[in-house]
Amino acid sequence: MMTPVQSEEMVSEAIDRAGMVEKQFMDAQKLVGDFSEVGAKRLASAVEAMLPHFDMDSAAAKVSGELVADGALGEDLMRKLLYIVDAVNDAVDDSVLDAEMACDLDTIKTDQDLTYLAGKIRKAATDKQFRRWLEEEIEEQENESMEDQAPAAQPGGDDVDALFMARM
Repeated sequence: MMTPVQSEEMVSEAIDRAGMVEKQFMDAQKLVGDFSEVGAKRLASAVEAMLPHFDMDSAAAKVSGELVADGALGEDLMRKLLYIVDAVNDAVDDSVLDAEMACDLDTIKTDQDLTYLAGKIRKAATDKQFRRWLEEEIEEQENESMEDQAPAAQPGGDDVDALFMARM
């Protein structure tokens, strides 16, 4: 049996490992190109226009931190952008949005590309069918989360007797 201190150390190590895995993932997904602060601000503005549709409160629906650092998009902008691009591409796969709305981050290398991507995100944010689809997806995920958290049904008194009798 573990002591509380050992359990705490184990949880702390798991959190540290998860942080390292997330950092490696974000480094692998990082968009690097000839980006300026102006181009990144256009994209951040479009991202902020979309985030309220993801049931985020006003503080979480803002891009924080550096927008561009060493020729790459900032970490918070990138994290939120990945979240949005994933949803837009899923909506394209589900034929909710036109195929031209698909977002390919591998092609993003210049401010012009950032502006084009921002336009796609803004267009998706105003699309009623996409917003309805997104609401359904969010509700579905919340329901799945609730089901995962629900405790397993415990057999009552009569059920326990029936269970024991069936095993005999």
